[in-house]
Amino acid sequence: MAVRDGEAPILDQSITFAEMYRRKMARDIELAKLKKQAKAEKRLQKSAKEFAVPNANKFTVPTAKEFAVPNANKPLDDILA
Repeated sequence: MAVRDGEAPILDQSITFAEMYRRKMARDIELAKLKKQAKAEKRLQKSAKEFAVPNANKFTVPTAKEFAVPNANKPLDDILA
């Protein structure tokens, strides 16, 4: 695209149509991933809300023993080995 005198170019460098298309497709894929993630989170929140209402009287507070980390005294390298 030609730049007239006194105007600033839109891009610093010129790019090919193939590069412009690759950038567009990468952006479209990223947007699709974000939309899919948002839809999954919304579905998860909806199912959690539906589950929480009928079972609200059955909820118990977890004890410290249930939150305890097994093998907390072992170094991380031994656990991951």
